[in-house]
Amino acid sequence: MKKCIFLFFLLIFHFIGWSATLSVQNNLQLWLKADAGVTTSGGYVSTWADQSGNARNASQSDTSKRPVLVSNAINGLSAIRFDGSNDGLLTSAFQAFPNKRGSVFIVAKSVFDGTTGHMLGTYYSSGITWQFYHNQDTLLYWDSVSADIIPQSIVNSEFKTYSIVRNSNTNINFYQNGTLKTNFEIADNQPEVKPLNIGSNVNHTNLEAFNGDIAEILIYGTSLSESERASVEQYLGEKYFNLAPVPEPSSLLLVFVSIFIYLYLKMN
Repeated sequence: MKKCIFLFFLLIFHFIGWSATLSVQNNLQLWLKADAGVTTSGGYVSTWADQSGNARNASQSDTSKRPVLVSNAINGLSAIRFDGSNDGLLTSAFQAFPNKRGSVFIVAKSVFDGTTGHMLGTYYSSGITWQFYHNQDTLLYWDSVSADIIPQSIVNSEFKTYSIVRNSNTNINFYQNGTLKTNFEIADNQPEVKPLNIGSNVNHTNLEAFNGDIAEILIYGTSLSESERASVEQYLGEKYFNLAPVPEPSSLLLVFVSIFIYLYLKMN
């Protein structure tokens, strides 16, 4: 009897001990998370290792331009802090939005300092580029022709999950914390193969340095389906914002069977 009760509670605790897992990894081009693969020197980040398996690590060779790794920045987890002056990281070159499709997720918070803050993109290099950035509480997306204002204000010093899904040649759906906020038209062009700038326009005189923290970045080379996008945002929500997990059917079945066994044994 005691063994059965022990088994029951073991199964329950296994369910309760659910941890956030990224299940959507097909066509994952870049995956940076501050709780893994970060190399520091004196607390300053020299390399942020790509977890996608593509080895597109973000790095900074100039010691005066390295961001800081901050522990316990969000929900007990680390984040990379950019100073709004000159910090920035640069990946190796890759094709973002191949065939004019793609999905970008970033968990970040901004500190308003009166300047433009580049979060990520390939802007300020020659050719066709893209950029996700903010000016105070206004979010913007640069499509290499013009800046599209995203009609969704951001809150000073508050972490959010921002999701950009390019699902056609000229349309982007924008989500905040998993909720569709707007969609907007962009230029019908193909961004070129370039390194990704994170935190500033690295190696350009107009840095547009970002003042704030970035906890995680995911870039997919395809327009994710609604269920795939929701799954990625669920993972980020569980991890950073204590969003209640959505259990697999097998886990629910395990719990119900355990409860049934426990009640049966208790009655007999």
